Amino acid sequence: MKDSRRLLSSVFNQAFFLGPEGVGMCMPVFLAFRNGQENPRSMMGSDDAAPKVGFEARFTCSATPYVSEEEQYWLDYYPVLTDTGVLIIPVMETLMQYDYCGVPGTSTIAKWYQKGEADPQVKAFLEVENTPGGAVLGTAEVALAKLACTKTIVSFCEGMSCSGGQYISSASDYTFASSLNCMFGSIGVMISYRDYTQYYENLGIKMIDLYSVDSPLKNAEHRAAKEGDFTQYTEGILYKLDQNFMNFVKATRPNVSALALQGKTMLTQEAQENGLIDGICTFEEALAFALSKSPRKITPKQYTDMNFINKVRAKFGLSTEQPDTTQAETEVMSQIDNLNTQVTERDTTIATHVATIAERDSTIQGLNDQIAAANTAHQTATAGLQARITELEARVPGAPVAQAPTPTTDPITVEDDSPAAAHAGMAQVSNLAAAAKKNRENRKK
Repeated sequence: MKDSRRLLSSVFNQAFFLGPEGVGMCMPVFLAFRNGQENPRSMMGSDDAAPKVGFEARFTCSATPYVSEEEQYWLDYYPVLTDTGVLIIPVMETLMQYDYCGVPGTSTIAKWYQKGEADPQVKAFLEVENTPGGAVLGTAEVALAKLACTKTIVSFCEGMSCSGGQYISSASDYTFASSLNCMFGSIGVMISYRDYTQYYENLGIKMIDLYSVDSPLKNAEHRAAKEGDFTQYTEGILYKLDQNFMNFVKATRPNVSALALQGKTMLTQEAQENGLIDGICTFEEALAFALSKSPRKITPKQYTDMNFINKVRAKFGLSTEQPDTTQAETEVMSQIDNLNTQVTERDTTIATHVATIAERDSTIQGLNDQIAAANTAHQTATAGLQARITELEARVPGAPVAQAPTPTTDPITVEDDSPAAAHAGMAQVSNLAAAAKKNRENRKK
């Protein structure tokens, strides 16, 4: 019964990465829980009295359980380690955050990846999938745990890898289908809104929700939906969850098409054409492939959403270090480095030219200062000579005052700094002195 309560809580308290096929398949079980049936697992054809066959028995390869005997007893699906060092991890049925009815929850699956990554016996991972998706909570944690692994991860779909299953498989290095009839995609998020008002009224129960005056936005989506307005769900929390889902798939599957991101469910061939998977093969081929290929992990140079991925990784304490880039990426980076070198050289040349111009400006300013000083000295000398002439003229009584002829040449300016102009100015001064001398001689006679 404890297992049933946990599943009830998971089902009725969150949104889902789940296709409609999964909803229809699980609805009888959910209704049985709601009506108080204590052993809904029997509705799924399970017979507790029958001898249980280990999960490892379904594989043709030699493998041993990778969990304790107690976990083998409670779980219908659990990881097994092959003799060649490949850890087979099951992702099966409708996914919940925690284990239920023999189905491992996403929190358990994430721990298996973390354990395998730390185990030197594990050389690679083979994820066996057959799931329509499931609860939002816990799904991203599995995907992020996979991104933190340095060992190759291959997903092998035996039937469905939809919605939450597609989210998880997108974090694998390679994804293959077992046949042409496998189903992929259904990217997106959904929630089923249930209005039990009429149901309870028929039972004579009237439900009244009361909220604190300090919490006007609490359950705002639900309250609006009761009035027929679902936009706070579809344009609010569901939209944001959907954006997180799509951003992750675009980051990990860079060739995914816009059609696939709209939520379409696709069979194998169409899924490959739209960038959701890498091909089709047998289980044995997928097993050998996992050991033969190096990881194809995300690198910041490959995808544009690595900032988002690294932030989420850091939030969960996962490594953000990336392996070396591929040869193609190295060539691109080499070209970028060459361009950066050219830009640096041009910046250096420009800086040199700027320094030269500044030096020349300083020289020109010095010359301008010298010319201004020469002009000032010239004007001072001219004024002194004019004053002396006036003084000499005044010593002869009754003699007309000789006026110094107006200079025909302007003082030296910044524009007239030639030697000829300087000589012309001095000639004026000499003429004035000669005229004064002649006046004195005439007066003596």
